[in-house]
Amino acid sequence: MGVIYRAAAKIVLSLHVLFSMAAIFGGFALLLHLSWMWVHLPVLIWAVAVNLFGWTCPLTPLEKKLLKAGGDQAYEGGFLVNYLGTLLNLDNKTSRKLEVQTASVLLVWNMLVYVGICLTYG
Repeated sequence: MGVIYRAAAKIVLSLHVLFSMAAIFGGFALLLHLSWMWVHLPVLIWAVAVNLFGWTCPLTPLEKKLLKAGGDQAYEGGFLVNYLGTLLNLDNKTSRKLEVQTASVLLVWNMLVYVGICLTYG
């Protein structure tokens, strides 16, 4: 049964990564059709809000619960700090700062993408 829970945790992790990538790069879908904005904007707003206000995305506790059920140790803190913070060698003390910086970068990056698309196809 542990194998199933670990596989489910990996699926949740994959969904979390895909959602994050959609927040970062989803603006480019407007190049296909402007109606993609109605898909991308809610994703972006959620990603910015979760990071800016220090909320917990529901996928994080689900992944942790599945990891524990599968016999693995769940990580401390949030998704961003665990995966990105580990790559950047950050500790939990800087996690709040990383979340606020991530929200800011998401906003600025996506504004540039949207403005660039509007200027190109205006």
